[in-house]
Amino acid sequence: MDAEFDKINGIAFDNSDNLYITDATRIRKFSLTINVVSTLAGNGNTGNADGVGNAAEFNLPYGIIADQQSNLFIADAGNNNIRMLNPAGITTTVAGNSSGGFKDGNGLNALFNLPGGIPIDSQQKIY
Repeated sequence: MDAEFDKINGIAFDNSDNLYITDATRIRKFSLTINVVSTLAGNGNTGNADGVGNAAEFNLPYGIIADQQSNLFIADAGNNNIRMLNPAGITTTVAGNSSGGFKDGNGLNALFNLPGGIPIDSQQKIY
């Protein structure tokens, strides 16, 4: 069966030429070497849950970027937060919370309103 996507919002490559894709409720990986799409996190349900693999839930993840350690950082727009998906498949919220707004602060004390992009610089700083 061919892979299907629901509202592709963001794409990013890692250092191994894997393509990562955010769709409406999941984080997907397209391995160019074996031509296979797999779901890394999310279960198709809209939500805001950290966890391993399909226990994690997303709500319109948009921007995605990979760092040098193959961690993925995701701007989860519908949840107003920034999530990290590590190589072990664990999703954690690293900044913001489900309360939308505009507030500087550390980690969960920061507030975002529908974050869309998530760049990383040469020093591995996330913006």
